[in-house]
Formats: sequence, C-alpha cells, structure tokens
Amino acid sequence: MLTIEQRSFLLESYFRNDVKLENGEWSYSMPVCFEEFRERFAAEAASFSYQYFIFL
Repeated sequence: MLTIEQRSFLLESYFRNDVKLENGEWSYSMPVCFEEFRERFAAEAASFSYQYFIFL
C-alpha cells in the first residue's frame, strides 16, 4: 500500500516527465516515474514491481 507522500510523489513525477510531441499531444512515461520512485523510496520500492504501478 502506498502512503499519501508516495502517491503525491508519483503524480508529480508523472507530470514532471512529460514530453510534448510534434503533433501537439503530450506523452507521459510510467517507467520514468517508477525509476524516480525507486530512487526516492529505495527501501519501500523493493517490495513493489513495475506492474504494480501500472494498475494503481
């Protein structure tokens, strides 16, 4: 189970790592968010897999 702090971090990371495409749409990367989460919450992240984050 994620804490409020961890959920907030993921949401901020998701929007922080956006990329504007040539067609004007925005692209967001969950793998980048997961990697940032693993760096920030190393001890807690060991118990989560990337697949867990996809289905949040």
